[in-house]
Amino acid sequence: MRKLIISIVLLLLLVNCEAKNNIMKIQSEFKGSNNQAFIDAIVTGDIGYVENYLNNNGSVNFTSGNGTSPLYLAILLKNKKIFDLLIDNNADFNLKRSGKNGLSPFLLAVNIEDESYYLKTLLQKGADPNITNNDNPTMPKPIFYAIEGFNIENLELLAEHGAILDVQNQYEESPMIYAGNINQFDMVYKLLELGADYTLKDKWGKSIIYNLKHNNVDPNSDKGMYKDKCLEFLRSKGVKFK
Repeated sequence: MRKLIISIVLLLLLVNCEAKNNIMKIQSEFKGSNNQAFIDAIVTGDIGYVENYLNNNGSVNFTSGNGTSPLYLAILLKNKKIFDLLIDNNADFNLKRSGKNGLSPFLLAVNIEDESYYLKTLLQKGADPNITNNDNPTMPKPIFYAIEGFNIENLELLAEHGAILDVQNQYEESPMIYAGNINQFDMVYKLLELGADYTLKDKWGKSIIYNLKHNNVDPNSDKGMYKDKCLEFLRSKGVKFK
């Protein structure tokens, strides 16, 4: 037990260290720019400086050389107060980062794990749940980002706002097949409940039924439980599994 606890602590420290290094790397993109002090305030959470900057009509829609915007950074840092301040000052949530598969603040909000506040806010502000990302043909629509981020609440939010459930990527994978390929059977089950088409096939002729028949997961895990629920759902629709 002691070794397990130590391993978990070390893993958490490693994750936090990697996250901190990522933030510092992004922060360095603005080094020497006229907006560096504002970016530093976002990183340190200096609400007073941010409010003063905005009250003096400071720009919120500039980017670094890599296309990082203040709003992207606020979402990455999960700072809701600064996020709200930027949104209230008309921050553009569709500015794309260069070299990052077109990842915008909106797509980051969809992709972020265990958090739905940012996506919910942006959808209320008019974000398009079906916006096309031509820079990442594997994940051409926001719904794929919710699946990759293992965020079922964001998947539901997108669906509530009219996301197309049966869109297909460059490999003709639907969101359901995409989820099945990574054994996210809770996502598969939610898509089934939402009415997604389980008969769609990818470019290799495989539907979600292939994943359910051939993907092995621990039957006692949550994934195993949801896989069984998917099988039960499809059997109720007349699908037969040999």
